[in-house]
Amino acid sequence: MDPLAYLNSFINFEPRLHQTSARQFNLKRVAKLLHALGDPQNNLTIIHVAGTKGKGSVCAYVSYILRAAGLRVGLYTSPHLHALNERIRLLVPGEKIGGDFFGQISNRDLTKIFVELQPIFDSQRNDLTWGELTFFEVLTAAALFYFSRKKADVVVLETGLGGRLDATNAVEARVNVITSIGFDHMHLLGHTLAKIAGEKAAIIKNHRSAVVVAPQKAQALRVILERCKEFSISPVVVDRNIKWRQIKQSGSGQKFEIKTFQAHYKDIKTTLLGEHQMMNAAVAVGAVEALSSFGIKIPVKAVKSGIAQARWPLRFEIVSQKPLTIIDCAHNVDSADVLVKTFQKMFPGKKAVVILGLSQDKDVRGFCRVIRPICRRLILTKADHPRAFDFTGMEVRKIFPRLQFEHCSNVRQALSNAFGNESGDSIVLITGSVFVAAQASALTRRELNRQKRVRQDTREVEMYVSVEKSR
Repeated sequence: MDPLAYLNSFINFEPRLHQTSARQFNLKRVAKLLHALGDPQNNLTIIHVAGTKGKGSVCAYVSYILRAAGLRVGLYTSPHLHALNERIRLLVPGEKIGGDFFGQISNRDLTKIFVELQPIFDSQRNDLTWGELTFFEVLTAAALFYFSRKKADVVVLETGLGGRLDATNAVEARVNVITSIGFDHMHLLGHTLAKIAGEKAAIIKNHRSAVVVAPQKAQALRVILERCKEFSISPVVVDRNIKWRQIKQSGSGQKFEIKTFQAHYKDIKTTLLGEHQMMNAAVAVGAVEALSSFGIKIPVKAVKSGIAQARWPLRFEIVSQKPLTIIDCAHNVDSADVLVKTFQKMFPGKKAVVILGLSQDKDVRGFCRVIRPICRRLILTKADHPRAFDFTGMEVRKIFPRLQFEHCSNVRQALSNAFGNESGDSIVLITGSVFVAAQASALTRRELNRQKRVRQDTREVEMYVSVEKSR
């Protein structure tokens, strides 16, 4: 059995999210599916993470911290960059950390789970009382079943979209986390910050849970606090109840400290770049400290070790030095703003050759306006994905007056154009969507490996020639 092919036999909204309506989501069918699987979520201690920006980074920090504390951690995120397996991970203490997606489910285990569960999925698919099962709903149920089977101590669950109607919201979480909220997927979540915040805050569902909130704009925070008040919850809010301070930043990482009611975490290190990543780490610390209310105490040493080990690729990631190449999967106006501020702080006074590819359901003009100040030259491209946006020359000239730009039909061509026409001291920035970032990452990695092999072959030839001359 091919799990991906089987999943694609269910309706999949991800490639056509811009054509999807909220009416197509229904948590009753997800609850019914989980019940048919034996309600695996009821065996799990869950940290549920919703928000617009920083969800993945917070999930990564939390997972690595908990693993460093000796816990078996299930991690469920979306979308994937290169392979479906990345979405379902089990981080086990003692196992050597390797690769960007350490602990991802093996092809063998993924296949075994779907072979075992296929009869139940097929039975449920035939009952259309609550509408058709979707790709994401089936994958979410399979992930929860897998984590229960593997006896995960804690599961970190990232919402796929919004919160209120997201398949992950069929669970009861011990800790609910709301990361920074901004404008994204407005056709599904609403056109005001208050409405979007209401969708995200709907993961808060009972008075027994703890809530941790990232810094928010006033309109969004007001909605979240009202939701907490409904359930008599006193949330922990970063920048109010948790403070952080940067000590040092370089191209390889940053050092900072975090202060909470419970502890003072000094000299923390992370390889993730940008001030927003220190804030994300502070949110993660709030989340793991909240577990103490449920009998899980996380030592200071584990917090520092986990943050240092945490990896979350393609978030202002420097992937090559000559030319200096950065990939960032910013894909909405707010994340573009964070990207620009990080770039300007790390490279003051400089501009980049920007390879840009966006998705149809995004605020294209808004994104471009935000990123314009750091563009020296613009290469427009599109991912190999149904949601990829096609720029027209007229649109670009309106948004980027007097800026040199060119079109490339795919990411490979865009990279070739950038690297072939720039000197070694240029900065190349690739951004605009997760899909463009993922394709650029794969192509860059292949090229770097090719160059490494060429250098190795050259060294071997030089050694051979040297030996022959000495004879």
